[in-house]
Amino acid sequence: DEGGEKEKQTASEQVKEENAAREKEDFQEAVRSISELTKLKNGNTWEQKEFNRQVDNYKDNYGNRKDLPEEIKWGSTQQSENNQDQGNKDKGSGGNGKKGKNNDNNNDSQEPKRAKIEEEVKQDQAKKDEEATNTLTNDLAGLASKSDQEKEQSLVDIEKLKNQGGVYGQRKEEIKEKKDELAKKDPQGYGKIIAKVIQQKMKEFKVEINKLGSEIKEKIKKLQNGEITNDEQVREIEEEVSEKVSEEVANVETNDLLAQAQNLLKGTAGNLKSQLEKIKKGLYSLKLSINPYQQKAYQLQKPRIEKALKDLESLSQNNTHQPNKSGFFQPKVIISLGLLAVLALVV
Repeated sequence: DEGGEKEKQTASEQVKEENAAREKEDFQEAVRSISELTKLKNGNTWEQKEFNRQVDNYKDNYGNRKDLPEEIKWGSTQQSENNQDQGNKDKGSGGNGKKGKNNDNNNDSQEPKRAKIEEEVKQDQAKKDEEATNTLTNDLAGLASKSDQEKEQSLVDIEKLKNQGGVYGQRKEEIKEKKDELAKKDPQGYGKIIAKVIQQKMKEFKVEINKLGSEIKEKIKKLQNGEITNDEQVREIEEEVSEKVSEEVANVETNDLLAQAQNLLKGTAGNLKSQLEKIKKGLYSLKLSINPYQQKAYQLQKPRIEKALKDLESLSQNNTHQPNKSGFFQPKVIISLGLLAVLALVV
């Protein structure tokens, strides 16, 4: 009857309003999250190296999957590896070998969003680089005349910058001169401070010392015990150990982001939207980072990261725009159409 129809329409409008409010609330979190992964992509050399390593693993472990079609047809439930090549081609092209109109429309609608997100990430990185420059300038100022505790804190800040943006690389020679000066004055004392700095970095970024190898572990111990008395040798060991730790930090960050993406895709529908946007922001942050370690990590895992971004964007688009007969938001339907294909690439 008329009253029932009106009540049904009111309920439908209420659901739509709730969904709109939820999306608005999640947007800022989405912007923050995608910046993390994008930063890793254009990050430092250590992260680029990890990325390339993951590319090799991807090819070895997912040899058949690397030939997946560029577009995943989210409107179909045919996502298994046995039928995805033929089933997706037929669905996306109408059997004529050409991309379907829907795919073109999806790509066109995603590009402005991608460009906007990448621009936001770049602006965020520029701001962080400015802050890092100020921090580094303050840490280097009068470094030799600071107390041991102050030196340690300044060196901790400087060591962190190796995995953050490009400021460390830009002022590498200046940093080297300051460290050489400290090591020359007191090789053993400087070595002990550096051992603490390295260990604090490992603890903060959850780097397991066993993954660094027995040789690196032994060198950290020698620095810690003040066994190295030559300033040049202390600096040489510091650079070797720091390089290895920075590489592993990038690896940990990259794997953590990919694990979050995997967990997101396995997660419940209730927080899918929020978590999806958060991971997207992190991946974009990795991708656009100028930090050399993050760049290495990104290059090591570029196929997986790029595919994950593309599929997460497609899933996000379906989450926001996919129609249904009742007009109500139905997370379970959205998940069933997209997660299987994305998991095949991210897991």
